[in-house]
Amino acid sequence: MSAARIIYLDNNATSPCSPAVIRAVNQALSELWGNPSSPHLAGRRTRAALSNARDAVATLAGCDADRLLFTSGATESCNHVIRFARRPSCELPALVTTVIEHAAVAAAAEREALAGRPHSMVGVDANGRIDLYSLEDVVSAGNALVSVQWVNNELGVIQPIPEIAAICGRHQALLHIDACQALGKLAMNLDELGADFVSMSGHKLGAPSGVGALYVKDRRTLPAIQVGGEQERSRRAGTENVVGILGFGAAAAERHAELPELLVGWSTLRDAFESNLPLGARVNGRGAPRVPNTVSVTFPGIDGVVLLARLDRRGICVSQGSACHSARPEPSHVLRAIGLSEADAYSTIRFSFGPSTCADELNEACAVLGVEIQMMMHRDGSAVA
Repeated sequence: MSAARIIYLDNNATSPCSPAVIRAVNQALSELWGNPSSPHLAGRRTRAALSNARDAVATLAGCDADRLLFTSGATESCNHVIRFARRPSCELPALVTTVIEHAAVAAAAEREALAGRPHSMVGVDANGRIDLYSLEDVVSAGNALVSVQWVNNELGVIQPIPEIAAICGRHQALLHIDACQALGKLAMNLDELGADFVSMSGHKLGAPSGVGALYVKDRRTLPAIQVGGEQERSRRAGTENVVGILGFGAAAAERHAELPELLVGWSTLRDAFESNLPLGARVNGRGAPRVPNTVSVTFPGIDGVVLLARLDRRGICVSQGSACHSARPEPSHVLRAIGLSEADAYSTIRFSFGPSTCADELNEACAVLGVEIQMMMHRDGSAVA
């Protein structure tokens, strides 16, 4: 492999901006510099561009544009919903999450629990799918806010959101969906989904970092994120991130046009990639519906930190999908929750594809994987079992 070449297989962390997104960002910087709240021509032009971007994101998400407000990303959106969402004239609801939530939800819920708020965590099966019976038991107590990740960032496993929404509806529980890894990776129709809140992030589908959106079905259930201005219909005061939002709109429009073909292509790539993996490798979540761009693979007996570094030296960008603690990642709470041992969790690598991922890159990645694993086994005297 050329030293200058990179095979980028970490799109779940962030996805590179396409030429269309870069053009939109450049236009925002060079032409649409007017304050969108200003009444003059420069302001009106920027305001119209923001409206078009909102429409593009709403089209991809399948919702009324009036129900979307732009935020700095999914973490801000998730944090605000966990902290403040409630039904009118009701106390703050008890929190219900799963054991495999992203830290944007898990840490926010933990903070609330430390302050004395009830918080329950529902388990998942060996593929990472939520236990629906346990969920119904928990929310049947009344006045709950359920927060569930639509697509798990490590496994790519899709939660049964219609069934979850039906359970929440039966018990008048509010439902928040973390759709950070779902937007642009599966067909969405938020207005028919049954969720009260949906958090989204732009950079997972090729928008600039630092921009996202929050779907709010009923404004009465969530106070303003910020006050001090009328931006975002007085729900998030402060001059809008015009550059980021226009990039988000361009990424959403591009993804909406490409999505059907992209899903077919990713499925073909994933199946071929998984069939080409080194002998003994195990794919996690394989028994559940998954988005086709994400593959979590355990290489038993192999140190994942070392393998990741060796792949990086060969120009292959992947991740372990686990949070860092000091100099070494902690074992993934997601992988531990689905039954992997600590050793296997440390031996797991996540591969995630983007629109530009091609078969040649994946074939080369598999070949490099085989060579590097054999070298590690020979050095350590270990074996992939």
